[in-house]
Amino acid sequence: MEDNYSLVQLFETQLRINHFKSLEILKQTAIDLGPEGTRDFLFPLFSEYLDDEDNIVIKFAEVVSTLVEEIGGSEFAHMILEPLEHIAKSEEPSVRSKAIESLHTIVKNLSSESIVTYYLPMLERLSDGDWFTSKLSASQLYACVYADLDENDKQQLRENYGKLCKDRTPMVRKTAAEYYPDLIELYTMDNVEEVQEILEGVFSDAQDSVRVYYIGIAIALAKLVNEEDINNIIHPIITKNGFYDDYSWRVRWMVANRFSDLCSAVGPELSNNLLLDKYVCLLKDNESEVRSAAAENISRVCELVNEEAIVRKVIPLLKFMVKDDSKEVRNSLACSISGIPAVVGADVTNDNLLEIYLNFLSDEISSVRFHIINDLHQITEVIGIDKIQFHLVEAINQLSIDSDWRIRQKIVETIPLFTSLFEVSVFNEHLVSICMRCLDDKVAVIRKSTCIVLSQLATKFGNDWVIECILPKIISISKHQNYLFRVSALYIISSIVPVVETDLFHDSLFPVVLDLVKDPVPNIRLNACDTLGMIGANTDHFNETLKELFDTLEKDIDEDVKYRASLARKNIN
Repeated sequence: MEDNYSLVQLFETQLRINHFKSLEILKQTAIDLGPEGTRDFLFPLFSEYLDDEDNIVIKFAEVVSTLVEEIGGSEFAHMILEPLEHIAKSEEPSVRSKAIESLHTIVKNLSSESIVTYYLPMLERLSDGDWFTSKLSASQLYACVYADLDENDKQQLRENYGKLCKDRTPMVRKTAAEYYPDLIELYTMDNVEEVQEILEGVFSDAQDSVRVYYIGIAIALAKLVNEEDINNIIHPIITKNGFYDDYSWRVRWMVANRFSDLCSAVGPELSNNLLLDKYVCLLKDNESEVRSAAAENISRVCELVNEEAIVRKVIPLLKFMVKDDSKEVRNSLACSISGIPAVVGADVTNDNLLEIYLNFLSDEISSVRFHIINDLHQITEVIGIDKIQFHLVEAINQLSIDSDWRIRQKIVETIPLFTSLFEVSVFNEHLVSICMRCLDDKVAVIRKSTCIVLSQLATKFGNDWVIECILPKIISISKHQNYLFRVSALYIISSIVPVVETDLFHDSLFPVVLDLVKDPVPNIRLNACDTLGMIGANTDHFNETLKELFDTLEKDIDEDVKYRASLARKNIN
């Protein structure tokens, strides 16, 4: 008892000095006190954290959810609900979010009896709270317990959730509508009418922030009903006026964003006969944000409808969208369009889509060109490389000198993907020169990425290719006036050491390293240490030479070089 008192006093002292630091020792204190001591002495102190600064309350909610065993296991886990209920009413969204996350953790440790006795009353109090923030939290706490309840309790939960969906506060209705699909997943066919009633209320809500979630509820309902009831139950819902053409662009955006999910849920018959026409309307929407969201779904939608409908309704529209005034729309379309050839086949791709891809490869926006190149394998698997080879090489070349360094980096990282598409002669003529140019890039990360790419190509093409294509460049940049480019020579050598033959390395590459070890710039000598370490880790042919070099470098006038040399030697050993 005295030991417990001392531990609690120590914790209270830390609590008075610094609340945040006291949380770092909270769990260990609970372990030391044991379950009974934690419940009797430590638990009453939790109230000190509840109205503290947001970062402290968040940390407390995170820590307290880990104290189930320390407080006595599932039998007493319900005690943790009380402080978390208080936190769940907070006005700060990040605080509420952490409380909800912790409550989801705690409920997994509650017995069925504790859920009914403690969790459900807490949920009801939050749902009936005077302030809207408690109701926002409550909306996210129904689904995690619904499946474990008996029918009477389930019915009561559905009724309470229905009240949240009809609350007078728009924010509450919005959150309830947003998380309602999670609850619908646990329903049965007996609950369809209740879902239809709530869906109707969300669909006709005056606030677009609420209506934006009706598409999610409709998708969840479509997944709930049996296949034979799709036409009777879902068809009247998705044919309502305003379902796809709401006056709020945000609602239309959400419909466009979830359209492939809707098609998947209702099945191919309704998708072909009804939904595809609505989808085409969204692709033509006046708002570029809506067109962009619809374009992102185009491959997935096409996978769910028949080829004839795609050729007749979708592809003619693509020929206009490729020239859309909005770069965001073209960018979204370029991200998604590469999946269509696998659906429609080679003939349709050659006759209708090839021109679209070529237009994208010459688009003024570099990200559009990059997306087509990045997904090129999906196109070439269907129609081959011959018809787009010239345009592709030109697009890659332009992207490799783009003003955005991130685009340059991404394009050089995709070059190994083309080794299986191009003949070696074509690859060497056009793409290797791009790699060599990227080695001269002013951005260091691009030079490093290029070195990694060259090691991949060396693995693919072998020693003769290294001698013909890489070696002259290594020798050239190892003598560059700018020390940053001399560093790149070391990067390349380090990256290709594991893949080249010993004779090639001994005759051609090792002499370059020996020259750079004596470089007047400390940063070069420092990187040379790393290269020597890589050499030693991959071959035993240079042990004596490496020993002499490390002996010299460990006596270097620069402290960093000495340290790096010592570290490299240890790593080899």
